[in-house]
Amino acid sequence: MGRVRCLAGVRAILGTLVIAVLLGLWASAPAHAAERDYFLFGSALSLTGRFSTEAKSMMEGYELWKWWINKQGGIKVGDKRYRVEIKYYDDKSDAATAAKLVEKLITEDKVDLIFGPYTSGVTFAASAISEKYRTPMFEEAGLSEGLFDRGFKYLFATDVSVRLLMKRPMEYMVQELGVKKVAIVARDAIFPLAMSEAAKEFFDKYGAQIIHFEKFGAEVKDLTPILRKVQAKNPDMLMLGGHLQDSIAVQKQLKEIGYRPKGVFYPIGANHPEFVPELGKDAEYATSFLALHPDMYFKGKHMDTNQFYALVKERYGYGLPKILDEEISGAMSMCLVVQEVIETAGVAPPFDQAKKDKVRDTAAKIELTTFYGPLKFHEKGYNVAKEWTTIQVQDGQLVNVDPKFRAPKGKAIYPAPPWK
Repeated sequence: MGRVRCLAGVRAILGTLVIAVLLGLWASAPAHAAERDYFLFGSALSLTGRFSTEAKSMMEGYELWKWWINKQGGIKVGDKRYRVEIKYYDDKSDAATAAKLVEKLITEDKVDLIFGPYTSGVTFAASAISEKYRTPMFEEAGLSEGLFDRGFKYLFATDVSVRLLMKRPMEYMVQELGVKKVAIVARDAIFPLAMSEAAKEFFDKYGAQIIHFEKFGAEVKDLTPILRKVQAKNPDMLMLGGHLQDSIAVQKQLKEIGYRPKGVFYPIGANHPEFVPELGKDAEYATSFLALHPDMYFKGKHMDTNQFYALVKERYGYGLPKILDEEISGAMSMCLVVQEVIETAGVAPPFDQAKKDKVRDTAAKIELTTFYGPLKFHEKGYNVAKEWTTIQVQDGQLVNVDPKFRAPKGKAIYPAPPWK
């Protein structure tokens, strides 16, 4: 859903990819794309490895759009419609592998555009290659500030940057729940650290004090020593900067040591459909943020929010909580943005460099509302128009608790009651 602005912790292998771009070692896009009368997009996704759960949901979002648009005959350019195909490779949750596969997609498969991978670290590497070949990458799951500080012209994130992602939830916690003291525990990786640094910034802005901040390494599985230190300081809110499996592990370990924080916030946790089934009743009262909830409604150009939920149910048979999977909705919305950009630019497949540049220039100027919410790209390439709501697990359901998004005031159960 690390993204550190200074990027000091980025692995050396990623750095070498970026240096190649920054030194101006641009490669020409394939001179002659094979003649075809359909759009071909490509994506390196983590279909295996530690990010596979989230990445497979993204793929469902991509495939949902492909199914929906092809039922209509495809993307409309002028008076003609062109069907859509998407080519996938498994990056095995590895950044260097993703970079190689994106290069293959561009130079060998000759895709028109790149659809982004999952998470900031992988996107950091993959986007360096798409930039090198001057091929637009549209993505929704790499939101680190550092991704957008490199001066890239061909990278577009259809969700807000991780910094803006944290703004409204922190505001809600301080102003609505009365949170004054906060403990933050973060995995030492790009995205978790970026979330945690952004949370620090906005908690401070709205008047809360950070009384504990601690990082843990990739090899750390047992966080109980850190959680005991947090318990001794008795914060009003514990936030974990981590991925889904980190959040599940911490919730289990909190119960094991008998510590129920007044509130616990998992940016990547309760908002994923695996969280509640994995934890059962022990998931109760955990909070997270969510891009889209049935309480939220957007009248998008192509479909509204209710029509999107109906489409997910029609195609996949999903109900709650899976229908709230943010990777499905985010990926589907991203594809609608791609569709709008192509139709506005009026470019038919296959794409040569001039067409890719026209797509890039059109995307930079576009403003759009989808079922997912409003979109307007910052000059650095991320969406500046959307906000996320805050949710809490109550009776096994993901309940919207933010009054800004039509929740009754006082909907959150806070402080959380003791463990049973």
